[in-house]
Amino acid sequence: MANVEPRGVKTGERAVAVEPIPDWGPALRTWKWAWDLHWIGFGSLFTLFAVYSFITFIETINIKRRTKRGKLSLVITSLLVIFGLVRGLFLFINPYETKQCNLLPKCPIIVSRILFGIALPCITASFSLVHYAFLQVIKLKLYPERLQSGKFLTGVIVFHFSLSIFAETMVSLFADWKTLGILCQSFYIVFYFCLSISFIYSGGKIVKSVQKNHAHVIRLGITSVRTGADGKVEAYRPNVSKLVKITYITVFLGFASCALQLYSIIGVNNMYLDRDKPPKPWPWLIFQTLYRAVEFAAACTLAYVGPRQVGPKRFQFIRCPFSTCYKENQKAPTGSNDSNERFSTHLVSGDGSLPRKLQTV
Repeated sequence: MANVEPRGVKTGERAVAVEPIPDWGPALRTWKWAWDLHWIGFGSLFTLFAVYSFITFIETINIKRRTKRGKLSLVITSLLVIFGLVRGLFLFINPYETKQCNLLPKCPIIVSRILFGIALPCITASFSLVHYAFLQVIKLKLYPERLQSGKFLTGVIVFHFSLSIFAETMVSLFADWKTLGILCQSFYIVFYFCLSISFIYSGGKIVKSVQKNHAHVIRLGITSVRTGADGKVEAYRPNVSKLVKITYITVFLGFASCALQLYSIIGVNNMYLDRDKPPKPWPWLIFQTLYRAVEFAAACTLAYVGPRQVGPKRFQFIRCPFSTCYKENQKAPTGSNDSNERFSTHLVSGDGSLPRKLQTV
């Protein structure tokens, strides 16, 4: 691997990085094999994740052509492909703007910074789209109508991407514009925190709705049904445990990401206390390792929740009546097969992923 000084930085000077970085010479001697394990290990994981997401993306396109559904899954999957790709390239080409330059003859700092900055908006965009889908399913008005619309959400996502790219470009050209980097981190913390709080509320509403509707079915003597792998129709009790687990895992990862970002600004990087003092090697590496792990776990959770809804053969969906169906079923004889036929896929799939209804969003 070629050792290349960052462009525009004299020998012996430290480049002004996206985030404060340690003195690489002493740090690499301190970390030894732990450094290679970090950037190679996570680089490989994110690359494999990008490959998996790309395969899912192709499958989603094929299903969309046949069913004219899956627009939301297509967008979420494409964002996850970009996320895995840019994170993998960031770690393999020039990890954290070290002097090592891999894959390319030269490693301009601006390339590393843009690759680093794009990843976070991909995660928040995917997270917000999943939450938007949840709100669409339960018809929950969590925000004013204009704020809870696809156009407004698209505008926020585009703004976040634009802000990240602009900030990383300006910081790479003008070191004094470093405040923009802090602004991006602050926007990410506030946005992700609000999404996590909203996700708790909307996820709880979905769980209560599923349980309530199923209780109505039981009182009416009507059985929810689904088609098994052998083609036989069998009774099925909605299981919301996976939805609950996924909801709380996603929220936990959101809060963990916000906490780590806040800790990086105030604690590890001393961005407000002593900007000229480089962070200590071990706290910096431990923080980066934890944050990459949280990012990877969040991406895997989103990959599981969003796109897996499109496999009708592999994933059976919960049969649960809409409130309107319930009203109709009150007029129907108890145990009637006709009433069962009115049931439609609702809220959550059997494996805890998003419902097929969301494919039309």
